Amino acid sequence: MRSHTCGSLRESDIGTVVRVCGWLQFSRMSKFATLRDGYGCTQIIIPEERGDLSRSLDTIPYESVLSVKGQVVRRPSGQENLGAQEFLVPTQQKGHFYSLVQSPQQLKQLLMIGAIDRYFQIARCYRDETARPDRQPEFTQMDIEMSFSSREGVMHLVEELLEHSWHSTIKKTNSPPFPRITYNDAMSTYGSDKPDIRFGLKFVDVSKIVLSFKSASKPMELLKQNPSFVAVCFNVPEYLEQGLLSRSNFRKFEENLRNSLISASSVRLFPERLKNTSNTDDHQLLWKHLDANSNEWLVTAVGQKDEVLPFLGRLRLMVADHLESKGIKIRSEGFNFLWVIDFPLFLPVKKENGKSAMESAHHPFTQPHPDDFNLLETKPLEVRGLHYDLVCNGCEVGGGSVRIHDAALQSRILDMLDIDKSQLCHLIEALSCGCPPHAGIALGVDRIMALAVGAGSVREVIAFPKGSEGQDLMSGAPSTLSQEDLDLYHLKIK
Repeated sequence: MRSHTCGSLRESDIGTVVRVCGWLQFSRMSKFATLRDGYGCTQIIIPEERGDLSRSLDTIPYESVLSVKGQVVRRPSGQENLGAQEFLVPTQQKGHFYSLVQSPQQLKQLLMIGAIDRYFQIARCYRDETARPDRQPEFTQMDIEMSFSSREGVMHLVEELLEHSWHSTIKKTNSPPFPRITYNDAMSTYGSDKPDIRFGLKFVDVSKIVLSFKSASKPMELLKQNPSFVAVCFNVPEYLEQGLLSRSNFRKFEENLRNSLISASSVRLFPERLKNTSNTDDHQLLWKHLDANSNEWLVTAVGQKDEVLPFLGRLRLMVADHLESKGIKIRSEGFNFLWVIDFPLFLPVKKENGKSAMESAHHPFTQPHPDDFNLLETKPLEVRGLHYDLVCNGCEVGGGSVRIHDAALQSRILDMLDIDKSQLCHLIEALSCGCPPHAGIALGVDRIMALAVGAGSVREVIAFPKGSEGQDLMSGAPSTLSQEDLDLYHLKIK
C-alpha cells in the first residue's frame, strides 16, 4: 500500500513518485498538510491547479488516515526551515496593507536618531506561525533602546533589572554578572545556541584521536572516507550500575530525533558502554582524553559538523530528561542565566536558481563586530555580529544587538543581503542626518513569567491564549470573510 514511510524520504528521492500513508497531523491554507506515521512526518503540498484536493482537505478532520501519492520535490530555496511571518492587515485602499511587525525595530532606532536618549515599552507583538509551547501568535516583550550605549551597557542594565525584579519567593538565580559564552563555544560544547548549563554532558571533538587509532573502526572509516566529517562525543555516568541506560534507549532517542525533521542525513551515532569494549590502547587513549571510566557510556556521532552538533545537542537533552524521569537529579536547582555572544552576522542560503546568498542571522540592522570589518568583502560568513541573547535554563528569554548607526554601512549591508533599499529609504535618510551609537534588547515577558512560575507553556501565563494552531477556540477566529467584506478590502480568495 505504500512505497515509503513518512520521514524516510531523502534528497536522493527527489523526482520520484511515491506513496505514503499515515494520520493527518496538521493542515493549513487548504494547501499544506503534515502526514504522520510510526516512523516520522512528511509534508504534503497540494498543487495550485488541484482545487478539488484543496476543498477536500478542508473537510478532512485531524487524525484521519490517508494514503497520498505524489512526486517528491525539493523545498524552495530559503524555506528549508521557515521562520515566523508577519500578519498583514488589508485596507480599503486597493493593494495597500499594514504589517503587524514582530518588533518595532525601525521605530525605536528612529527615536534614537531623534535625540530620545532612552526608550522602553511593554510592546504587544505578533507573528504569523503555528503556536508552540514557548510561542504564541501574539506575545509581550519589554522593549529597550539606549543611545550612546554598547553591548556591555545593555547587558549590565538587564542584569540589574532582573536582580531587582526577581521575587525572593522564587528559586534563586545566579548573581550578576551572568556568565558569557560565544556562539561557537555554545555549539561546540552543548550543540545549542541556547544551552542549558544546569548540567554537564559537555561535548569533545575526538576526530584526531579516532583517526590516530591503530585498530580499524567504523568512526575511523567514516572520517577517512569523508574529510569534511567530524567525530564528537560526550560521556554519560552510569550512576552506580543502576542500569538506567541501554542500547535500546539510544536507538529510541535516535529514532525520535530523525523523525523530528532535524537535518541529520550525514550523522551516524555510536553509543557504547566503555566496560563492554575491548581494553585496547585506542580505548585507553580515548578514555584518558575524556577523563572517563569503564562504568560510563560514550556517545559518539560522526558526520558533517553543522549536523552533528545540533543532533548531539538534542540528544544531550533527551538523555538528561530520561535520567531525571528515573529519579536521577541531573539539572541543578534554581535559574541559571547566561549570555550568548558573537553570533555570525550572516548565514548562508540557497536561492531558487541554485545560487548562494546570505541572510541576516539576527536582523539587517545589527552592527558587525569591529574586529571583523576587514572580512566583510572577502569572508562575509566569518564576520561576527554584535548580537547577544539572554538564555535561562536552556530557554532564550531575550535578544538584542548594537545597531548600525552609519548610513553608508547600513546601505552596504542591505546590498550584501540583496534587500530592496527603497523600502528602507526613510531609515537610511535618517541615519545620514547624524545618529548616535545605540543598542537595545527585547525581553520575552511571557517566557520569563512561564519560567518563573514553572509553567510548561507560555499559554499558562497569557490572558486569552490561542490554541495550538493559533485559533481562538471560543470565538472561532480566525474565520472566513463574507463576499461583501472581501469586496470592501479588494480581496479575492484563490
